[in-house]
Amino acid sequence: MFLSDGNSKYKDSKLKTLTWGIPALKSATGVVTCPGAGECAKFCYAQQGRMRMSNCQKAQEKRLALSQSPDFVDTIVRELQGRKWDRVRVHDTGDFYNAAYLGKWFRIMDAFPDKQFFAYTKMVPLLKKVEGGGGIPGNFHVVYSLGGKWDKQVDILNDWHSRIFRDEAEAKAAGYRESDNEYPLSMADPDLTREALIYHGTKLYDTCLK
Repeated sequence: MFLSDGNSKYKDSKLKTLTWGIPALKSATGVVTCPGAGECAKFCYAQQGRMRMSNCQKAQEKRLALSQSPDFVDTIVRELQGRKWDRVRVHDTGDFYNAAYLGKWFRIMDAFPDKQFFAYTKMVPLLKKVEGGGGIPGNFHVVYSLGGKWDKQVDILNDWHSRIFRDEAEAKAAGYRESDNEYPLSMADPDLTREALIYHGTKLYDTCLK
């Protein structure tokens, strides 16, 4: 199987969520998997803790290789057809590294119109270009993740977006609502555009921002 059951928060949820992840920032073969990464690269959680374990990294590399193959769409569709699930989080690590790869995910989403897919992404211009053309599947919920190269293209008032904060107090002061990162808050409340993710990495947060 290529899709994971995710962390404990997903396993304990009433809605079955599967997750998909590829190497963060750059693969072992040199593929830039997070072209939109900016300041976030300094404290990327996917570069810390258990994500650095060899078994995790091997699994991510294997998924990346599959995503580059002509069999990717058919393989993932067959897997999803054989499993029980309600939602898929596309990328708990990594991002939509190019338009062709994004298009493959759209084909997968179109095969399951009654299911939900969501992603946090820093590929703002890529997604906005598709959105402007009406090409984003109706069952795909996109949240722009601040901390990347293209933050200025995010409409803070109207675009669903997330931002990482030191703690809940800092998030509230900035006008953001805290999320446990199980699902985007805006999936339940479309009017909520500002989602706060509290930093839980192993690196010192202040050091990461210097």
